[in-house]
Amino acid sequence: MNDDAVTLLYLPNEILCLILERLDPISLISCIKVCRKLNLLAKESHIYDYKTRLALSNLEEIPVDRSVGTLTRLQRLERHQKAWDTFIWSTSEKCNLDSVRSWDLAGGVLAFGEPDNVFRFIQLPSSHRGIERKEWNFRLDFGSDTIEDFTIDPSRNLLVVLTKRTIGEKSSIDAHILSLDDGRPHTCANTPTLCTRGQIDNVDWDYDIRSFGSHVGIICTPSNSFDSQLSMWNWETGNLIRRVSQVDSFAFLTENLIVYAPIEEEGTLGRRLIVLDLVLYPLVKLELPSFTKWSEICIHSESPPTRFEYLPNHQQVPFRVSRQDRLFAVGCRMWDNSHMDMVIFVPLSTLLSHVEKARISALVTVLEWKSWGPTATRTLPFDFPDIWVCYIHGLRAAVLNRNTSSLSGVCFDIYDLNPLLDRQREDSQEASNSAGREPRRAISGHLPDISPSSLMLSEDALLVVSGDETEITVYSF
Repeated sequence: MNDDAVTLLYLPNEILCLILERLDPISLISCIKVCRKLNLLAKESHIYDYKTRLALSNLEEIPVDRSVGTLTRLQRLERHQKAWDTFIWSTSEKCNLDSVRSWDLAGGVLAFGEPDNVFRFIQLPSSHRGIERKEWNFRLDFGSDTIEDFTIDPSRNLLVVLTKRTIGEKSSIDAHILSLDDGRPHTCANTPTLCTRGQIDNVDWDYDIRSFGSHVGIICTPSNSFDSQLSMWNWETGNLIRRVSQVDSFAFLTENLIVYAPIEEEGTLGRRLIVLDLVLYPLVKLELPSFTKWSEICIHSESPPTRFEYLPNHQQVPFRVSRQDRLFAVGCRMWDNSHMDMVIFVPLSTLLSHVEKARISALVTVLEWKSWGPTATRTLPFDFPDIWVCYIHGLRAAVLNRNTSSLSGVCFDIYDLNPLLDRQREDSQEASNSAGREPRRAISGHLPDISPSSLMLSEDALLVVSGDETEITVYSF
């Protein structure tokens, strides 16, 4: 042991605990392996238990008032985990959808677009993380323009509303950059209205809107063709970054990286994912499994919050889902019945590892499915709902288990793709079970709802859409 290490051990235990608390779990484990005193101190102070539990749950600590001891924070974490594991919710609430035209769920906020251009928002509560329920609404006025769709990012106080203006046989689609708290033009937006598509045919359109930090992406697809177009904007500056044609679906990896599924020409059997640097060029092309026919690819992933001050009592919230890794669900819906619909779960860390290799080589990397998919992904047969839902959060995915439904309700499964859990179980009998293509089932529960159509998952709640799609039941933890 060198002199610096010996000097460190002369520090008071209180100072050593503060140092240990600021280490990430991997560094903490390395530390206690080489020093008996630090090992004893980390375990007696509950720092080791707290840090490892956070890591195994894909959570990260939020700096809080240090008057709240580690043991208290550990106990709150244990109560939070037990509530989820046993599916004992703190509160439940039903939200009527009879007049709702569209909805969104992001950052723990459930948003509804209602008639007369009214928007209603609910901050979902969490008794275990100390987040209170909050509800607010406002009405927007776009004159004769019709509201088509919207998305939110509570961490940036952001509401993006798409409107369509029709003049004769032509239309244009605008994106309005607004504040989530009051509906006024966002104070950080130099140009509060972005012309997404102009002089288009006056037909019905489908939309897909995603945001991450200062960037927002919008796919517009006409109902009478596959002529979709993805527009990427910096909503703060109002600058158009890039347009990409023939895009089925997309999601943000980081603020400057996206993954998208291009629409293939008719007769093409193979499908792929393309990772695109918004500033530079395509980096990676990832082949998907070959099937006789494909219908569409739909990529789901909730962009993580880039700021946390949006929670009214954020300084009292002890932990949150980690931003280091999260899940991308690549839904594959078939044209015919020759194959079952399926979902492929891909971790962010897998995609970024291929991006890093491509940047080093300075070449566009093309990977066949057999070279990356079987070992780095997990798949499930999946019954796709006809409505928008986001059933993944962090490294977890919520799926209805229709095979075990009964007259008293329906069962569900929450799958966990945290790689640390695989490492923890490598020496156990469960290791052989977790090595297959199907993801690990972390939680199985029973819902009192009869024949729900779909599930949504957020950090502190499981949301159930009723079978007739007239209400959402929110189970908060």
